[in-house]
Amino acid sequence: MYGMSGTLTVPSVVAPSTPEPNGLLGLLTLGGLILAGTVSKSRK
Repeated sequence: MYGMSGTLTVPSVVAPSTPEPNGLLGLLTLGGLILAGTVSKSRK
């Protein structure tokens, strides 16, 4: 999981002028929300 996030953040830094980083940020945000939801459910 950490390896994937590290790999995804590289292109956004290398090519900020491309629209791809926005999509990557969206995917990372969705992934974070999903992880947060699963963690909160497991704690309850």
